[in-house]
Amino acid sequence: MQSMFQRARSTTALMGVASLLCGVVVLLNPTGVALFMTGAIGAVLAVVGVVTILGYARRRASSGGLDLTFGIVETVIGVALVSMPGAFVSWIVVVVGVLILFSGFGDLMEARALSAVGAPFAGAGTVMALLTIAFGVLVVVSPFALVDLAFGIAGAGLVFNGVTELVAALKR
Repeated sequence: MQSMFQRARSTTALMGVASLLCGVVVLLNPTGVALFMTGAIGAVLAVVGVVTILGYARRRASSGGLDLTFGIVETVIGVALVSMPGAFVSWIVVVVGVLILFSGFGDLMEARALSAVGAPFAGAGTVMALLTIAFGVLVVVSPFALVDLAFGIAGAGLVFNGVTELVAALKR
């Protein structure tokens, strides 16, 4: 029984150290981590695509052309992610920024309509809509700032998790 508790304590401590180290790496280089993860996902996708193409070539007679199509698409997207991870990360964040902008303009139209009929708190709706629009512009203009912020929060969460795991391991 004591051995089981000792193993659980060791596992918790090891997980805490791993989480703490990962969190520090993410906090120190959030953009680099985002680019590395994008490239790694691209590499896996490219390998999956090549395997799909090879599988199609082995059973060409029994399979339709869909396997070949999927394999080519997976390989091309994977190679693109590996060769241009920054462009992909920027593109995704810019799309999110544009969606935020559209939402902000929609909110502004709603707030103006509410203001026209004399609804209470319409001014607060206008302020929130303008803040949403400003945030959308910020995201579109500086996509990597949002990546840094998001990964910074994730890194802080990993550090916090690591510390709490270590405290839990030491208290057992």
